[in-house]
Amino acid sequence: MHLLLAQKGTIADGNEAIDLGQSPADILFLSAADTELASIAAAHRRRASGKSLRIASLMNLMHPMSVDTYVERTARHAKLIVVRPLGGASYFRYVLEALYAAAVAGKFKIAVLPGDDKPDPGLEPFSTVAAEDRERLWAYFNEGGADNAGLFLDYAEALIDGAEKPQPARPLLKAGIWWPGRGVIGVDEWVRIAGDVGGAQTSEGKKETRPTVAICFYRALVQSGETKPVEALIEALTEEGMRPLPVFVSSLKDQVSVGTLEAIYAEAAPDVVMNATGFAVSAPGADRQA
Repeated sequence: MHLLLAQKGTIADGNEAIDLGQSPADILFLSAADTELASIAAAHRRRASGKSLRIASLMNLMHPMSVDTYVERTARHAKLIVVRPLGGASYFRYVLEALYAAAVAGKFKIAVLPGDDKPDPGLEPFSTVAAEDRERLWAYFNEGGADNAGLFLDYAEALIDGAEKPQPARPLLKAGIWWPGRGVIGVDEWVRIAGDVGGAQTSEGKKETRPTVAICFYRALVQSGETKPVEALIEALTEEGMRPLPVFVSSLKDQVSVGTLEAIYAEAAPDVVMNATGFAVSAPGADRQA
């Protein structure tokens, strides 16, 4: 199992054209989103074995010379290329055309998927992978999370080997409680993990309960697997004798997320709420809500 991240290296005057310097691999994954690249890289590192993988940012393949060099050195040797061009074909047309031509000439597979959760028929001409398989691959990204990143790699390997396809994407709730090493959990499980009570008894013989600190953060962190800041905050709060209640939301303008928060807080009322979703608090022109 091998994984090399893209490294910049100038191959022309100025910084317009770059050579990623990647050696060939079985699977290439290219995306304009750094969080997706990090998620797939993390999923690959967790695997004990499997196909070799290279990942690269599409933003490093904006110059035609960069694209030509990448195709010659890396892409034409692949068995499967998966591309997620955020913004559609027009923004990345040259690289899509070059990768598709390499796939056709080399008789290997390429799947170009929408870069967000909206269908994009304009990307269909750049794929050799069947529409059903592209839908399945796309769903892993739409749902997101570490489990789906691993399933994406499983599916990619199945496409190469002609093996049995893995299960479909596992749905990720719009909002819920998330815990390190366990993923999305319910309130009952959170109570068991966090513990109902804390330290010693008071002079009256009553047990002191630890204050509950809710951490409200974006669902996108769970989708991408970039949860280390949340994990660090959970650890720090626990060390200070508090019960962290990490809750993710799509947005505080999303009614499903708000309803989920209200239900969770009704069962596990927080003493303090730490909100890390400041941009999701209110809509422009709408009445403010405390």
